[in-house]
Amino acid sequence: MANLIQSEYTGLLQVHSNKEGLSSGKELYNNICAACHGSKADIKYKSIVPNLCDVNTIADYAWHYKKGTRNRYNMAEVMQEKIKTLSKQDFLDTELYIKSLCARLARSQDAKKEAKDKSRQKSSTPKAQK
Repeated sequence: MANLIQSEYTGLLQVHSNKEGLSSGKELYNNICAACHGSKADIKYKSIVPNLCDVNTIADYAWHYKKGTRNRYNMAEVMQEKIKTLSKQDFLDTELYIKSLCARLARSQDAKKEAKDKSRQKSSTPKAQK
């Protein structure tokens, strides 16, 4: 499966600023994608609904669903109905937003892990005897 969006539309994100892309992507994601993929793009349901933070080329996957060249778990009909009016730029903007969500989620998880590790270190450090 060729990487349609990235190979044919290189530089498309430069059409407008990342701020505009993020804003557009956020609106599209919340209106179309979040119901199945979760507000943080991290929902995974029985291997049918993927955790989008684990998908490298989200826009390309969506584009293939729209064109009917992808039908994983027989989801093409559902996906096509939801994304039929979206443009290539819409897919890229949405991917930009999802990647920003995933980056924030990863930073949050790293911070929680770091805090937990520090807490463990403190509790395992022998206390000075009186």
